[in-house]
Amino acid sequence: MTTTTCPPPTTEHPLLRAARGDAGAWTELHRRYDRLVRGVARRQGLCPSDVDEVAQRTWLRLLEHAAEVRDPLRLPGWVSTTARREGLALRHERWRQQPVADVPEVAARDDAEDALDRLERERRAGALHAAVRLLPAHQRRVVRALLAHPDASYVELAALLGVPVGSVGPTRQRALRRLRLLLDPSLAAAAAA
Repeated sequence: MTTTTCPPPTTEHPLLRAARGDAGAWTELHRRYDRLVRGVARRQGLCPSDVDEVAQRTWLRLLEHAAEVRDPLRLPGWVSTTARREGLALRHERWRQQPVADVPEVAARDDAEDALDRLERERRAGALHAAVRLLPAHQRRVVRALLAHPDASYVELAALLGVPVGSVGPTRQRALRRLRLLLDPSLAAAAAA
């Protein structure tokens, strides 16, 4: 009579067996840790299909790095960290893929006229910035603060600039007067006469 004996049960960690290609060990790892992986993904607020994706990615990472895990007893931490990172990566990918609303169509305009308008606006802006650079430092700071915060009150501007409230208005007036003279040479000639 021939007796068939089963191989003796092994106490070797399933990760070590899985790293050598033991399919049964992979099944055991999956059975042990799949709830952990999915729980980590769900706590990140992912939808069910994304939870599945995170689980699949996590198991793939374990397959790729099973032989590199130094301490199989720390596998729950490794799996949890990997699932969290994969969830974050998936959320980032999904965020980058979000469609934007359709851009409304702009009425067709004459391209040449549009280009000339744009050039004129750029020329004026360049002249203004050049003139602002010629202002004394305290006036330049006030003008730049006014441009950056057009709706700010004098109290807010004074706090922003660290100057007394009563100095903002007069400094603004002197700066604007000087800018007019710098931007329109004919005004400068009239003021000198």
